[in-house]
Amino acid sequence: MGRVYKEEVKKKFEVMGLLTSGVITEKQAGEQLNLSIRQVRRLKGRFIEGGKTIDSLVFYRQHQQVNKVPYSIREKVIFLKKEGMHRSCQHIVEILPGILSKEEKGWFNRWGKTHYHLSHQTVRNILIEGGIYKNVYDKTEPATRFEMKNFGELVQMDTSSYSGLCGYKRVYLILIVDDYSRMILAGRFFLSDSVWNNMLVLREAIERYGVFKMLYTDNSSLFTYIRHTDHSWKVYGGEMRCYENKTNPERVITEIEEALLKLDIPILTHYPGHPRAKGKIERKFSFIGRRFVDEIRGKAKRMSHLNSAFQSWINWYNKSWKNRDTNCTPEERKTPSLFRSLSKDINLDDIFCLKDVRKVDKTNSFSYQGKTYTLNHENNLVGRKIELHIHPRKKIRIFSNEKFIEELFY
Repeated sequence: MGRVYKEEVKKKFEVMGLLTSGVITEKQAGEQLNLSIRQVRRLKGRFIEGGKTIDSLVFYRQHQQVNKVPYSIREKVIFLKKEGMHRSCQHIVEILPGILSKEEKGWFNRWGKTHYHLSHQTVRNILIEGGIYKNVYDKTEPATRFEMKNFGELVQMDTSSYSGLCGYKRVYLILIVDDYSRMILAGRFFLSDSVWNNMLVLREAIERYGVFKMLYTDNSSLFTYIRHTDHSWKVYGGEMRCYENKTNPERVITEIEEALLKLDIPILTHYPGHPRAKGKIERKFSFIGRRFVDEIRGKAKRMSHLNSAFQSWINWYNKSWKNRDTNCTPEERKTPSLFRSLSKDINLDDIFCLKDVRKVDKTNSFSYQGKTYTLNHENNLVGRKIELHIHPRKKIRIFSNEKFIEELFY
């Protein structure tokens, strides 16, 4: 396999060939190469002395480069790439300081680099020289950009699946991201992308930051009514329920939408078939896949360990990661804010819950999912219908005529 030359060298070879053949002048050669007349003449002399070969135009250092990255550090850069081919140059820049020896850190200190970071380009050059450079970013078609003007003005929510974690075939990451700051407001890994699990993440974001202005999602039946040719469906009560096509979408509401509307939060969905409209959160999933998932795969044995590690990662991301579009960290973009405090008279247990209706039998009991629950006999509701506010695997809150009756545990 022949030697690979840089585009800059190829261009010089082409221009010098034209110059020495009398096709162009030194001035024209300088304009094409962005060099002065003196530089062109030096390059021409070197080209002729070297037998007019392309190798004569390649720069060879005549002295030792004093600030050249030591061999041991270069080897560690290559090791980090081989250990995880998913790692980008910037990723390697960030994790390299953690494996440097005292002597190697001393080299950085001598050059005033107390953060122990190589430049992105230096890492790239080392990987190219080592023959293992690989661009880990995929190019996509450009999409129309938009950005809110305030923290909490609009948050995006979506789910992505990952394989090979904690021994499961597939796990689901439910994520909520603020559009303005790019802050991750809440995120958890689950074994299913259910209504309840989405509610848990929404509740976590609201308890942590307050009530936001609007939620932006895809067209999942968890969030909105889906119209099809002959029938449509939505998820309610944890089940998929079908509707005739003639059903008015304005009269169909999902449990998540119902919960958010009680907090005055409307749901906005992107136009069907245009997922790129959620580019910010989609890029976040890709970033999390490379920076967190690929790093912890094989290390986390339980879902609790996985989620604990992810909460620490979220904290690092929000405080340390500088977004290329905003040129600052998410924490630095928390103002101006439109988040509002949760009203004291609102109990989130009755907002974020699954709801169902049952009729109380003559023993003052009702059944739910094959199990019988008996109400306190002080609350005689025999023959009446009651509303269940269900928290799966935890508790059921009982209401009658919109009045709280009691709380039962699974």
